[in-house]
Amino acid sequence: MKKFLANVKNPIKKVILYLILVGIIFFSVSLFSKPIRIKWSNNYIDSGDNLLYQKKYLEADLEYRKALTLFWKNRKAISRRILAKEAQTDVTRLIDFFRETNRTEKLESFNSDLAVPQGSLEIVKKCRQLLEKGEKQSAVVLAEKATRADINNRDAWLYLGIASLEVSKTVQLEPEIKSVYIEKAKTALLKARSLDPENETIRDLLSSLN
Repeated sequence: MKKFLANVKNPIKKVILYLILVGIIFFSVSLFSKPIRIKWSNNYIDSGDNLLYQKKYLEADLEYRKALTLFWKNRKAISRRILAKEAQTDVTRLIDFFRETNRTEKLESFNSDLAVPQGSLEIVKKCRQLLEKGEKQSAVVLAEKATRADINNRDAWLYLGIASLEVSKTVQLEPEIKSVYIEKAKTALLKARSLDPENETIRDLLSSLN
């Protein structure tokens, strides 16, 4: 390329030709490396999916971003990034993901977790069980369903507050989403207090938010 450019006397033409040749080289390298870049990109998606399966949202998003760095047109990586964001606020967004990736066992467990049992005591018991096994976002969804079924269910509001606090503390969340869960916890606990003003547990939890 140097010998070729050396024969060009006009400096402007030389610059133009140089840029054209660099562009051709870049395009050729990009074209011939495309298959392997797509393969590596998909490997990062697989890694991200395993993290998303564990609800490690921020780590999963990092893997998807790596996938896009290698192949920016990777539509699956783009959609997975959106899913990782949406699932932080609404864990039920993962239902289609579990179905798409053939996580049948996880899907069945997930649906079972979100089924609202009959009776206030059973709801409290199930929320507690979900928290104990680490399914804190599912506990939030379950408690929200319970509050909609009975707006005066003090225990449902209490566990909505507890579960929301636990999510804000232990689940990988973007800062603004963490703030949403903290506000959700405060709102739920204030409602619980309005239904049971003398409850010390509710008062202590609210104090911890101030």
